[in-house]
Amino acid sequence: MNSDQPLKGHSPVLNPQPRTPNPDQALEEYSADAMRFALALAGDSNEDANFEHTVANAAILKLTTELAFIEKSLASVGEMRTGPIELFVDRVFENEINR
Repeated sequence: MNSDQPLKGHSPVLNPQPRTPNPDQALEEYSADAMRFALALAGDSNEDANFEHTVANAAILKLTTELAFIEKSLASVGEMRTGPIELFVDRVFENEINR
């Protein structure tokens, strides 16, 4: 019998592949911020912490969306309403901020 063949009735033991990428490659593929998101969410239970590529990709999308929102908001500062707090929503907002 060849030693590479499993015994009859037994399945070969497969070595699991590591799911955590090489840090240098991961920083090139994602960003440091996306890596922080993915690694922070990787070990949030009793299970082994595994890096998830989908989480890192989602983090890039969320960070890009937030950056676009901030840039748009900063570009339209001159168009924003100013003056005294008159509307009910203004008072609610101020109350929430000052809690």
